[in-house]
Amino acid sequence: MRRIRAQLGAQVLRVSLLCSVFVLGACGSPAPLTKVPTSAPRPSITRGVWPRFSEVRSWPPASEPFTNRGHTGAGPVAVVRVSPEARDSYAHLVRDSALPDDSVVALFHLKADQRPGPVYVMEKSSGTWRFLVLDPDGVVLAPAGPTGQATQGCHGCHADAVADFLFGVPQEP
Repeated sequence: MRRIRAQLGAQVLRVSLLCSVFVLGACGSPAPLTKVPTSAPRPSITRGVWPRFSEVRSWPPASEPFTNRGHTGAGPVAVVRVSPEARDSYAHLVRDSALPDDSVVALFHLKADQRPGPVYVMEKSSGTWRFLVLDPDGVVLAPAGPTGQATQGCHGCHADAVADFLFGVPQEP
């Protein structure tokens, strides 16, 4: 009896689907219905350590630690590290200046209890900045998407920066 009900239910489902396709087709639906397999593999999320994390962490700070005013919740103190080829340009950042391609700027945050916080990274390639968010151990939390931005928030805020999507080290009062 269960088998008959299951077969009957499957036939009713097929007929309903066929009727839906006919009705939508008759109404000029722009996209035909397609059957989505229920056994489709789920995309896997693999998070690993950013390949340049150890290198970037070894660079000397580009300035003294400063009060974090831009990355809410990341920690009250920030330390910026800049790739060697871009350090001088970053130190003398003025309106309309630009860092060279292959530059990396990383902001290491410290929590109130001095524990490491997230690391925000900007990498420049072909004149475009890519944004990454890492955990304190360098594991990528928010990788850059196909448009080169981790989030619209990063790109949107940094578009208003002093020069080349960068704010520079804040001047403490």
